[in-house]
Amino acid sequence: LGNCTYCSDLHSCGRLQSKPVEKIVAEFKQGLERGFKRFHLVSTDLGAYGRDLGYASSDLLRQLTNDKGDYQLLLPVVNPYFLKEMFGDLASVFRSGKIGLLGVCAQSGSNRILKAMERKYTVEEFKECIAGIKKEFPKILVSTQLMVGFPGETEEDFEATLALLDEVAFDYVQVFGFSRRPTTPASYFGNQVPENVIVSRYRRLLVK
Repeated sequence: LGNCTYCSDLHSCGRLQSKPVEKIVAEFKQGLERGFKRFHLVSTDLGAYGRDLGYASSDLLRQLTNDKGDYQLLLPVVNPYFLKEMFGDLASVFRSGKIGLLGVCAQSGSNRILKAMERKYTVEEFKECIAGIKKEFPKILVSTQLMVGFPGETEEDFEATLALLDEVAFDYVQVFGFSRRPTTPASYFGNQVPENVIVSRYRRLLVK
């Protein structure tokens, strides 16, 4: 449901199509019967799940965490916008002890760059959500994705992304360099960052 200026998913995959919750629950229960202990919820953005069917991903997660079995759910990709929106509804899900991993893609530590990306949250809102999870549910591993070299990114913007790593204790971080894709608006922005600068920032962030 997002329309990030760098992302080609909307053009390559089309609009949101969610698998009905009853099918997911049935597959989950089959997995439990076969002895599976870890369930990876695969999606482009789990936060958007179900919006085309009239419910939210928190509705699905409550059903998947109700079982008393010994298992964990891995939630690798949740847009911070949806996490912020559902945060209260997800408290019981996090409290279940069944969530092993939560991936929340920050992308940048600069509000100016987030706005250019058309990400619908601020760095402050992102940090507030992650701090709440880390404080109340410290056993949940938290991962993020960060992009460097987005068009118009200055050294100051990049330093803000470095600072984010100092302020938030992520368990895993994936680092990407911006790449131009012909179906995305950002590919045609006039303030492209030189490739050598992207590579340099990528390496600096990677060793951070």
